[in-house]
Amino acid sequence: EGVTRGWGWYTTAVAAAAKRPLSQRLRRRWSSLWQRRWFRRAFVTSAGLAALGVTLLVFAYVAVSLPEAPESAQTTVVLDAEGNVLGELFDTENRVDVTLDQVAPVLREAVLAAEDKDFYRHGGLSPIGMGRAIWSNVRGRSLQGGSTITQQLVKNTYLSPERSLTRKAKEAILSIKLERQWSKDEILERYLNTVYFGRGAYGIEKAAEIWFGVHASELTLPQSALLAGLIRSPESADPDRDPEAAQRRRQIVLDALVRLRRITAEEAEAAAAAPIETQARVNPDDLLKGSSAYFVAQVRSWLVDRYGERVAFGGGLRVQTTLRPAMQAAAERAVFETLNEPDDPDAALVSIDERGAILAMIGGRDFRTSKVNLAMGARGGGGQGRQPGSTFKPFVLAAAFEEGIPVSQRYPGPAEMTVDVGGIEYPVENYGGESFGTIDLIDATAHSVNTVYVQLVADVGPQSVADMANKLGVTATLEPNPSIALGAEEVSPIDMAASYMTFGNRGMRVDPFFVEKVSDADGKVIYTADTRGENVYPEQYADLMNHVLQTVIDRGTGRAADIGRPAAGKTGTTSDNTDAWFVGYTPKVSTAVWMGYKDGTQRKMGSVHGRSVTGGSFPAQIWQRFMSAALEGIDTGEFTPPSKELLNQKPEGEPSDETTTTSSSSTTSSSSTTSSSSTTTTIVDGEETTTTTEPGGGDTTTTTTAPPQETTTTTEAQGGSAGGGGGGP
Repeated sequence: EGVTRGWGWYTTAVAAAAKRPLSQRLRRRWSSLWQRRWFRRAFVTSAGLAALGVTLLVFAYVAVSLPEAPESAQTTVVLDAEGNVLGELFDTENRVDVTLDQVAPVLREAVLAAEDKDFYRHGGLSPIGMGRAIWSNVRGRSLQGGSTITQQLVKNTYLSPERSLTRKAKEAILSIKLERQWSKDEILERYLNTVYFGRGAYGIEKAAEIWFGVHASELTLPQSALLAGLIRSPESADPDRDPEAAQRRRQIVLDALVRLRRITAEEAEAAAAAPIETQARVNPDDLLKGSSAYFVAQVRSWLVDRYGERVAFGGGLRVQTTLRPAMQAAAERAVFETLNEPDDPDAALVSIDERGAILAMIGGRDFRTSKVNLAMGARGGGGQGRQPGSTFKPFVLAAAFEEGIPVSQRYPGPAEMTVDVGGIEYPVENYGGESFGTIDLIDATAHSVNTVYVQLVADVGPQSVADMANKLGVTATLEPNPSIALGAEEVSPIDMAASYMTFGNRGMRVDPFFVEKVSDADGKVIYTADTRGENVYPEQYADLMNHVLQTVIDRGTGRAADIGRPAAGKTGTTSDNTDAWFVGYTPKVSTAVWMGYKDGTQRKMGSVHGRSVTGGSFPAQIWQRFMSAALEGIDTGEFTPPSKELLNQKPEGEPSDETTTTSSSSTTSSSSTTSSSSTTTTIVDGEETTTTTEPGGGDTTTTTTAPPQETTTTTEAQGGSAGGGGGGP
């Protein structure tokens, strides 16, 4: 009875309310709310903001006009220092526009499923899609992004890649206007002709050709799903680089097609089981010709690293490089006219100026057969480099100067000896078994005396030498072994050129660079090289080093490098003559030359054009020929003389008025005969004992002879077996 009575009251109330008009009920509700102050304030504020928002949207919509569609992606042009074209990176021939009916329907469906499933239902913007993308990103799922295909086309066609609220607002307005001006099919067609699919392919027709060797109309379901998956990030999903990522992307697209009922689950399963088979990558290196190909390839890698493939290959950039055409031609002649036989060893040359700008580069004999840039080493993907031999000795000397060891310090230079280097017994011998008696560091450098330099590295420590080399410009990781004195660690020619330029710059290190400036398609400069150097070595010691290394060319192992103007440098030859170097510089230009076989078999250069190769032979001759031609008409300046105080500084414990010059060998030029004393040196607990036996005479503990003479044949020192390094001239 109670339930019946309650139900009756309810039905009576509902009937009474229903008899009142809706408008009357709403007016009463509104009147009740309006009596409350907070409601009136909220309503007025909301209405004002809404009116302002509508006004701004209307104003923006009227103010922002849809411009004419710009040209397609433009070729990036690489120029030398004088504005001549060195290379072009993917010109417009890499894009072939097609109509929508020339595109396989399955490809169209795959792209829509991956990028914008509501494309044919929205008006340019998709609030639901943006919300769904945000939620999917939070959950770590879904390939689909928040931007519609129309928005992507607007962004790629009309706007810059900057990220800002202003750009996003402009993108939204232009998307709405584009939808009012173009049909959906026209928008999709334009999008498919402009989107980037990787491998330098812009547009679906070129993508189908480059990836699969077919036309866009012939694409299959597995191929279409792969291409659609590439759009979001072509580099990271490239099957050549990451097959698993490509497989995942393809599967995501196939799953999306199934959910949208564009294909069946069985079709998706069959497509997923199909192997990913793509065409061999089109090699843009074939466009690079001549000796500058190695240089242009390095510029291209730099552009991709800095701007990404899309901009590097389609941004219409103009890249002003540092390469000097006359110097590059001189380098080509110096290397390939000197090593002109088919079986000759390989060679590399790199030259930089006092700012670090790379003026010339020979990275190998033929870029078409070997892409490894021998001048760059690890910097350019060419491995860790090669052993530098005695060209590493200046780093030992530089460390010694900072340790306070004077250049007049004398060491015994016997033909062979064993030296305790940090607790390691290290055997070392001079090239050809030559003995030099007691000799100072200037002559030991000029004649590249291994036994002296191993004693010197024992005094300063291998770690100090490694640190010094890195500080001066060597980027390779160096192990502090005793053999570091003789150049057993692998380095690159560009690092050696840069490090020696630090001496020429009086202690200021500069980083080598290829590109002076980059301009975008509109001519706006978007990059300028930073040529600021860093002072890493005291000027007075750099001046002293320059003085010492000039003697190598004036009267030492590098006489073949004489260019008739102030120049300094060092020769280097490794064990068994497998690598030969000359690194030299003027006050404004530094050049490194390496010679050897690139195949990694450590082939001995025992007979090249009938000669055994040392750093003082072919490398020094190539350096001399290049620098003489490259610097013609250029004032390279003079070296600052070293301070007399450092030059004349006496070793500790030696009286300042004592003059003792010793040599264990003498040469008679007229008869070309050489007589040598026998010198035995023992180093025990840091104390040195030297016994010299003259030919036909007895032992003597003090030997005074004339300063070391130049021998009639330039020879180079060769390192001992420990560490595997050589230390030749």
